[in-house]
Amino acid sequence: MVDVDLEELVGEHVRLHPCLGVEDVYKLLFQGVMGVGHILGDKDRAWRELKEEFERVDASEFPEEPLLESVSVDGEVVRVNLRPFKRLGLSLEGLFRTMVRSAERIRVDKMGFVRVWNTFVGLVREGQLGFDFERLLDFDRVVRAGGHPLIHHSRAYVEANKPAYRIVQKRLYKGMFR
Repeated sequence: MVDVDLEELVGEHVRLHPCLGVEDVYKLLFQGVMGVGHILGDKDRAWRELKEEFERVDASEFPEEPLLESVSVDGEVVRVNLRPFKRLGLSLEGLFRTMVRSAERIRVDKMGFVRVWNTFVGLVREGQLGFDFERLLDFDRVVRAGGHPLIHHSRAYVEANKPAYRIVQKRLYKGMFR
């Protein structure tokens, strides 16, 4: 049942990430369904930005941060957190190849995303997830009016978590980094 998986997914991110707001859950669910293709329209730029971010990231911060975090209800799409990736000395080129292959294989499904998002809204309405429902409704009106666009993390989330990751298919990642 999707609801149980969705509750578990969101609950895990609440546990891992202080200041997780409705915007951040939206972005999480968006990434889990829509993948990484949006940043790979210009592969040269995406590679350059990955290298620059990787250089800036302080691998000593957030020592408990997991290497991989599920972002999809089926667990097949994950975030690769750059700090633990860097600590492990893994290949940035390999990560980029995995991103490109993931973008080619993850089927963009806007209606599928909207269904997952609406399930999240329903879970909050029913009190099964501890988010402010009125705040969620305000946010939901904005993203609906905008056609459910990709958004950035909330300022509070960025300040508390300093997110540095890339989205890939778990199976492809495991194949690249055995």
